[in-house]
Amino acid sequence: MASALFLSTGRTGGFPVRDGNRVTPLLLGAEMFPALERAVIGAEQRVLLAFRIFDPMTKTRSEAAKARGLEDWRAVLRDAVTRGVTVRLLLTDFEPSVAHDLHSGSWTSFQRLREMAEGLDAPALERFEMIIAQHPGEVGWGVRQLARLPIGLVIRKLLKTLSDGGDSEAELAVRPGLWRYHRHDGKRAVFRRREAPRLWPATHHHKFAVIDERLAIVGGIDVNERRWETRAYRHAAPDSWHDISAAVEGPAAGDAAEHFRRLWNAALPQYLETTRHWMTGADRELTVEPLDAMPAPLGVPAPLAGGSDRVQMLRTLSRRHRHPLAIGPKREIRELMHAHRRLILSARRLLYIEAQFFRSPRAAAWILEAARRS
Repeated sequence: MASALFLSTGRTGGFPVRDGNRVTPLLLGAEMFPALERAVIGAEQRVLLAFRIFDPMTKTRSEAAKARGLEDWRAVLRDAVTRGVTVRLLLTDFEPSVAHDLHSGSWTSFQRLREMAEGLDAPALERFEMIIAQHPGEVGWGVRQLARLPIGLVIRKLLKTLSDGGDSEAELAVRPGLWRYHRHDGKRAVFRRREAPRLWPATHHHKFAVIDERLAIVGGIDVNERRWETRAYRHAAPDSWHDISAAVEGPAAGDAAEHFRRLWNAALPQYLETTRHWMTGADRELTVEPLDAMPAPLGVPAPLAGGSDRVQMLRTLSRRHRHPLAIGPKREIRELMHAHRRLILSARRLLYIEAQFFRSPRAAAWILEAARRS
């Protein structure tokens, strides 16, 4: 039976429909986590990881990891680069003031992985690179000026909360987006007036991995303890998360690798610029380099022997809106939207939709139209 799989986010240049793939659904974290661990442990050349949330302290679950004594994802990645595998990790960053907890989560992961890499020899260290990427869709200059006072009050309140909580130095160390806007008076973090803060209302939403351009695990689930889920469903809703993924073997995995390459190269200069901006006039420094672009297109594998699944990688992309009063990014590539419309309107007997959120009146109208047709 032919399968279709869709991968969100990307850069210009769409991917064709590919024959000769094998798609394996991974319906729970209990299926996806061990599959991803086995894939990275079995990697020979290259591991590409792109996640919205990735906690390197997440415990391993697979027998393959336990057999090698790898207790968490720090150990899995360290094992890979020590074996000679190149690992590139592209993580999402979040708006530093309003979404400061998520921002600190991304940079806590950065800090833990930096600590993991400290003991590597020079060749292994060169094989490990990571980017904590803000979405390019910043608000316009005019909106920044209008939001200067309220966002300044948000930062003041946050600094007070962190100081009252005790170890504000440790908390601020993983919030580099706030470094320009505070100084430490010896006892507590004090707000420092600067130009209007930059604001990022959108985030990257990628959640996929590519192993040696032959295998991709794509879909909707991140890597942290909250995402670990079994069929027992024992956790309360605030402590759990459900989403599905799929393992793709064959030519479409090469498209996922090329997609990662474009993402990485687009994020790299912005990452360097953003982190330099945060350090300008700050009392702290952040070492994010060495980092390299990925210049050559990655290969597309030959059709898989016995692979009967047809797969196309589809993307959603928005970019920065240049209008001074822009309150969010500008839509650019909407392949996923068009694909969903085609699928919904093609339904004749059954339409099953599983999604974390359904907020689109446009998609609701497609469902009504499909129902009227059939």
